[in-house]
Amino acid sequence: MRATFFVVSRYLESDSPRAVASRAVLADVVRRGHLVGNHTRDHQLLSGASPKELATQIDESAAAIEKVTGTRPLLFRPPFGKLDEGARRAVAERKLDLVLWSVEVHDMERTDVHDMLVSLKTQLDFSRGGIILLHDIRPTTVPLLAAVLDCPRPVVVGCTGHAIAMGAFLVMAGDYRIGAR
Repeated sequence: MRATFFVVSRYLESDSPRAVASRAVLADVVRRGHLVGNHTRDHQLLSGASPKELATQIDESAAAIEKVTGTRPLLFRPPFGKLDEGARRAVAERKLDLVLWSVEVHDMERTDVHDMLVSLKTQLDFSRGGIILLHDIRPTTVPLLAAVLDCPRPVVVGCTGHAIAMGAFLVMAGDYRIGAR
């Protein structure tokens, strides 16, 4: 499986230990053949943002990601999954593909990995696959992701072409490459 990592680019900037480590991880992600998507510079809500604010959030993030990866991202996931008409227009003008999610376990409020796994499986079974939203800042993400990936592929993916998003990344059923459209 390949993944798409949606990056909040402020974590790539500066010479702080966190930024240096984040750039190294991102370079490794690309080296391993995964995609990188834009998740804005500061994770700012884009609905109601001015055209200048939208440009800052989207373009500065794309430039910072490109500086590390050598490739401008083609995928975009808005913070909180919210876009108004102005933000949609800004994304479309940049010819970015919008990626949202169809399955959510509310991992920002829940901590029981088993309960979240049951919820994920139920939602995936019902919809025959989907894109799952999880947050990479939660300590439950790693064990939940491991449990999901241990599931038989038909249970996890549903059917060919469906995808699963984990935290800041999207696990695709297929062999996707940086820059492919």
